[in-house]
Amino acid sequence: MHRTYHLAASGDPARNLRPSDGFPNGAIRKFCERLLGFLEAGFGGTRPSHLGIFFDHSRRSHRSELFPGYKANRPEPPADLEALKPLFRDAVRAFGYGCIEAENYEADDLIATYATAASARGAHVLMVGSDKDLLQLVGPTVFAFDFEYGVPGRSGYRPARLFDAAAVAAAWEGTPPERLGDVLALMGDQTDNVPGVPGIGMKTAAKLVAEYGDLETLLANADAIKQPGRRDALLAHAETARLSRRLVELERNAPMPVPLDDLLLGWPDPDVLFPFVNAMEFSWLGRKLGQLYQVEASSYPSDPRFAAPVAESGAAGLQALRYDAVLPAEGAPPFASDTAHCAVSAMPLSMAHIDGWLRFDFRSPDLRAEPGQGHEGWKIHVSVDPRRVAAAWDAILPIVAEARLQAKVAGPTLVGRLGDSSHRQAGKMLVLYAETAPDVGRWRAVLTRVEEALDKAGVTPGPRVAGDRPVRGSAYLQRRADRGRDGRYVTGPAAYNPFGWADPFEEIAVEGRSRRDAREDALRCMDLVVPGWRLDHAGMSWAGNDEEAAALTAKAMSVAGLDAIHEATAVWIEELDPAAVASGWHDVMEVRRAAEIGAVVRASFPEGAVRFSVRPRVSGEQPPEVRLRFGDEALLAAAAEVLPGLFGAPGGPASRIENGVLAIPYAGWIHRAPTLDAPQVLRVRQLIDPEGALPRVDLGAPGPAPR
Repeated sequence: MHRTYHLAASGDPARNLRPSDGFPNGAIRKFCERLLGFLEAGFGGTRPSHLGIFFDHSRRSHRSELFPGYKANRPEPPADLEALKPLFRDAVRAFGYGCIEAENYEADDLIATYATAASARGAHVLMVGSDKDLLQLVGPTVFAFDFEYGVPGRSGYRPARLFDAAAVAAAWEGTPPERLGDVLALMGDQTDNVPGVPGIGMKTAAKLVAEYGDLETLLANADAIKQPGRRDALLAHAETARLSRRLVELERNAPMPVPLDDLLLGWPDPDVLFPFVNAMEFSWLGRKLGQLYQVEASSYPSDPRFAAPVAESGAAGLQALRYDAVLPAEGAPPFASDTAHCAVSAMPLSMAHIDGWLRFDFRSPDLRAEPGQGHEGWKIHVSVDPRRVAAAWDAILPIVAEARLQAKVAGPTLVGRLGDSSHRQAGKMLVLYAETAPDVGRWRAVLTRVEEALDKAGVTPGPRVAGDRPVRGSAYLQRRADRGRDGRYVTGPAAYNPFGWADPFEEIAVEGRSRRDAREDALRCMDLVVPGWRLDHAGMSWAGNDEEAAALTAKAMSVAGLDAIHEATAVWIEELDPAAVASGWHDVMEVRRAAEIGAVVRASFPEGAVRFSVRPRVSGEQPPEVRLRFGDEALLAAAAEVLPGLFGAPGGPASRIENGVLAIPYAGWIHRAPTLDAPQVLRVRQLIDPEGALPRVDLGAPGPAPR
């Protein structure tokens, strides 16, 4: 952020300003160009498989408690840079990544923690940044990269540098990375106000550490140093040196707000990226991205949250924002990309017709100031009769405006499709966006008022949204998360929070009306778990591709607490309990995947060599377990070495052997299909049977995987 800010400020002034309003967007532009370059080519000749982007949570950290003077000498950053910082985070999110941070820790601590964890799992790690403290982490599988800075031929230019252990030693007077912290503690750091030992610079510090091995050994033998100046300084400032050592030491066991497996590198969602780029008026970047995505950047709207302000239309009351009032003018192309701004009770509002949705934003004047990480982490779907969408929006409009929410409403081009119960997004007529960490009390009051307003207006409920969790007592409201814990957008079953993440809306209930459509709601839940369920007068039924697929499905439902009947390739639920199905569908997903894992492992070995069972989820801390019984002790020992690493979760419950049974807690990604791809199957066989002594078994076609 600092580098792009100073580069933009020293460049052509015209390129540092947004054409429409003169907003200084040059630093954000350069930052986005660097992000795009990373996605295309990586850094240091490496394009990785996973990417984490880390931020300082605040200017204070646990080091400030150790030494109040830590970083206290730093001047305040330029006011215009400080004002831009939220936009840097918005740029990261526009590119599809979360801003990873943790209270009381610096970004370097998180980098150290993630680098250590990834390296322990066998990954090669590239740390991108200019902070010399990171060089302490460099090792056989951990490298540091400091990208090019400045303009070649001009003062201050510095080429890109890739650091391995040899490069660190060359730059630090022969000091290896593991001893760099001792050198930094002795010499201090003016930038961070780390005191160090007066009179000792880098060369002297490196020489002393090379001679004595580490700081503690040096201090223990300080009185034997022949040079009186060094000896007296070390003896007088020994505790200061020890304090400095703690200040420069990176925390390698900091919290990990986002699991490593969630950091898969991917390409941004164009529906999010292009509106941001267009709003910031990054013309070159828009053309470049358009070439990569083979689209016209101009075909996407500008995100009104970041666009140049438009003259307000005056004191337009809520009447001007009713459903019919905000539709496109007669004769205009339906839902063309345009924006209108109004002032409602002194609150800014932006509304755009985009893809058939009417979008509103009633948040505070700083549209980027949101609690928690990520954006639009939770959402409330309001499902109403498609013929009553206008009445529903008009009824809840005052509540949405007063609560300063973001919202969208299906326009006429969408209402027909979303009102069709067979449509995969049926029921999503209105959407209210919540923060990543919403205030439960506030939302309880908001949702109660919304429920009452819809009921009072005589609006009938619509179909339940597939996969959503209902708000207890409500006839209209369901909730789900569209962002992972890192703020990154997720789709499919991952969006329905099947992993037991904390659900703030679990505590919310409203007084509404019972739904008349409970059986179909249950059907939708089960159809999300395993596609193909049918509803009739007796209950629900599902026909599998083969007997094993049906058996696995029945096993999953039984273990998850749903009373299922299994016969050949069919599974039945006669006594349909919609509440049980709605609450247990995600448990069924987990157990089914665990059962699939057990079946694939068993099928990889001779018949009878492996038997499996599945233990249900006990709690959020004790997920379902795949339990494998091997007929051969050597095979059991080999399996215990390799299988937990394939199916378990780092930092999660440990696998164990109990009475000849290998129990593996399942904490994997249930929405990946098939359960084991070909390389994973090969890896299992090679690790357990490296000599190829076991007879080969045809794995057969996998059963239907959850979509």
